[in-house]
This record gives sequence, structure tokens and C-alpha cells, in this order.
Amino acid sequence: MKFGMWMVSVDNSKSSFGQQLLHLKYSTDSHIWKLRTLGLLTIGGPYIKERIFNLSGSNQSLRRVNSLMDGVETLIKILNIFTIVNFLRKGGSPSFLEYILNLIPVSTVPTSKRNVGYAYMTRELIWHGFIELLVIIIPLINYSKLKRKVTKMIRGSVSTEPSSLNCTFSTNSKCVLCGEPPILPHQMGCSHTFCFYCLATNRELDSSFECPECGFNNPESSAMKPVHAFS
Repeated sequence: MKFGMWMVSVDNSKSSFGQQLLHLKYSTDSHIWKLRTLGLLTIGGPYIKERIFNLSGSNQSLRRVNSLMDGVETLIKILNIFTIVNFLRKGGSPSFLEYILNLIPVSTVPTSKRNVGYAYMTRELIWHGFIELLVIIIPLINYSKLKRKVTKMIRGSVSTEPSSLNCTFSTNSKCVLCGEPPILPHQMGCSHTFCFYCLATNRELDSSFECPECGFNNPESSAMKPVHAFS
């Protein structure tokens, strides 16, 4: 059935149905026998190989034929790679079988002159290049550290000594980072309370993390302690 559809298509328009959708056909000097041979090899070859494989069973002769066809198929795939590389460089036939049969697909769309807006194209290229640059750079930016540095520039120098006030926890306590009631409340030496996740994440991202309220900083890993005092 596939071969019949191929024959009908190439006999009428010198192209397959898929090529017609892409506005392609084989050049007008392509002989019809070459197109039929291409269809026979690309459609009939895999069909015969599958039939031999199904019928081989314990038949050693058919198994040898099947192994031989596997080798031929592998060789054609390797040759297809070289043919595609040559096609990308010089054009012509995109597959090995088309190359040996001298079948060259051509466009059915008539060529026409068109004006190219180089200024517009240049802007588009610059814009897409800038977007790609941002995609690479943005994930590398440490926003926590950048925010701390900007805040420090605005606020000036801050104390690095722990607050004299005890860190207490009550029903009105809020995490100074997310502004929500602390989940697993922790502190790092000052009088302010954090969620464990908020504090641990920021300290992991920035080794010099400072309390956003008082500016206290303690890089020691033992600084994070749970808050047990309630009032």
C-alpha cells in the first residue's frame, strides 16, 4: 500500500505527499524509473527485512540473510550521515539513496526578490543576543548577597555584637525575613526571630548574612539556635 501511494504521488507530481506539504519536488530531469527505484528501496527494503526476520525462526540460511541485511542497513545509515554533512555544506541530495540515484529535491515556490530591512534585523539580533546573555547571567547572581550589600551601603555600618535583649517568641512574633509567623523559630544571636528555612537558606546563600533588622552577623555554624523561650 505504501509503495502504491508512492507510485501515484511521484507519477503525478514527482514528489511524495510529504514533500508536497513542504512545497518540494524532485527536479524535472529526474527520470521516473529513478523515483520508482527509490520508493522500492526505501519502502520495499524494510518490508522484506521484516518478513525475513519473522520467517527465519530456526532457519540458518534466513538468519544469515537477515544478518546481512542488518549490516547493509547499518552501512546505509553511516553513509547517510556523510551525505547529510555534504548536503549541509553544498546542498544537493539529503540522503545516500537519493545521492546515488542523482535525485535532487527542489522548491516548488517561485523565487522572487524581496527587500530586507537590515536595521530591523540588526535590532532583532542584538535583542536576542541580549536575552541569551541574561539567561546565562541571571542564574549566577546571588540576590541575597547583593541585597545585603545594597542595604549596608544605604544604612551604613552596623553592629556585629549580639543584642543585649533576649530573643523571645510569642503568638505575635513574626519572621523578620518573610513577615509570617515563624515555622520552627530560630535565632542567630540577636533578638530577632526567623523561620528555620528562611534563616538557613539565606545563610547558605551568603556566608556574611546579616539580620535585616539590626545588622547582626555571626558566620559560625553554631550561631543558629532554636528559640525555646515563650512569653
